[in-house]
Amino acid sequence: MNIGIIGAGTLGMTLGYRLSQAGHRVTVLETGAQIGGLATWFDYGDFTWDKYYHVILRQDEQLLSLIDDLGISPRMQWKETKTGFLWRGKLVSMSNNWEFLRFPVLSFPDKARLALGILYIQRVNDAGPLERVTAAKWLTRVFGRRVFERIWEPLLLSKYGVLYDRVPAVIMWATIRRYYKTRSKGDGKETLGYLGGGLKTLFEALERGIIEAGGSVETGAAVTEILAGEAPGVAVRVGDEIRWFDRVISTAPSKVLDRLAPETKLGAVSASSAPNYLGVVCLALVLKRPLSPFYVTNLIERGMPFTGVIEVSALTGTDEMEGNHLVMLPRYDEPDSAWFERPESEVATEFLHALRRVIPDIESNVERFFVHRAKHVQALWIKEPPKEQGPRHTADGRIWSVNAEMAGRDTLNNNAIVQVANAAAQAIGAMGAPAKAPTAAASRGR
Repeated sequence: MNIGIIGAGTLGMTLGYRLSQAGHRVTVLETGAQIGGLATWFDYGDFTWDKYYHVILRQDEQLLSLIDDLGISPRMQWKETKTGFLWRGKLVSMSNNWEFLRFPVLSFPDKARLALGILYIQRVNDAGPLERVTAAKWLTRVFGRRVFERIWEPLLLSKYGVLYDRVPAVIMWATIRRYYKTRSKGDGKETLGYLGGGLKTLFEALERGIIEAGGSVETGAAVTEILAGEAPGVAVRVGDEIRWFDRVISTAPSKVLDRLAPETKLGAVSASSAPNYLGVVCLALVLKRPLSPFYVTNLIERGMPFTGVIEVSALTGTDEMEGNHLVMLPRYDEPDSAWFERPESEVATEFLHALRRVIPDIESNVERFFVHRAKHVQALWIKEPPKEQGPRHTADGRIWSVNAEMAGRDTLNNNAIVQVANAAAQAIGAMGAPAKAPTAAASRGR
């Protein structure tokens, strides 16, 4: 089949690669100047690295299997990392079992309740009922009010902002289960992974795989309309050009597909069941010196304008960054937030002013800064979870919707997106080929 895929992020590129390997001719169309979507890379001056922060865990079976299939497993690196908390203006480490026992934020009974709660969550395998209860209520019930107020509530506030008291419990269930497994059962130390060269290594390998199988990946190719019309084939308008495919797969959010192909009803959802989206405003700092020994610093001190502190170079080391240190300060907010329109200098000034409370000489450490923004990062099914989590398609199978909203029971990560892509590739392949698309001459006559 001749298949067109709209979007060259992790989902679109993985889907394109899987379908190419199954013998289909794939064309991936990307609006942006480079592939990668939210997982794309950025030129920081002396080095190139991921635009946003990403990490690979040992239990990311779908992602690691893809990396192995692409022949880039030798580029995988694993490192023991540390985790910190900002509390009362100080950085407190909780990177192993001994530090957990000495953690000053909680009393010993509260620590026991926290540990037992996490163990309980590992044994909860059916998350369906958690879609209709808020994270705040569920976390309070599992961990008790004191632990919730001192640990989970400030984390929810910093991560989800105005949505914090409406976030479904299933998201926190997935988050806690995912990151608990990074800790060893012996000493409680954490191990995380990354690809040498960043996720650019992954995307370059995916692109090679698609091209070697006879497909193509096009950037700067903005799709403005999808026209099913009468079979056979699907017409896609790219700029002033019409392209024809046997099948078209959109990886865009449902609302975007509504605009591109309103007659399909694939993206259409009622206002009561549409997901809420969170976007991110991320200040990336290129530093002369490390900020802390922690890869992640969680904020349980209220009032900071950003969500957390992610010291990327604490995971990768400085060789990947030509001797520099890279730190990211993300702020998650709703897409209509004024933060998405504020000048970069204002964002940097406010974030650094807040960080100065903990690192007084932060300005003298900054070599360069960059502000990255994306309005649609994670879909949260707050009003009503979808009845079906899988890909959707028209009755004749010519147009498909496969997007990140279908990872709705998971915290957003590349492994979850690869899983969505793998499942969709199987479903699309199993349906069989539709009628043959028209010839070029016939296309011009329409």
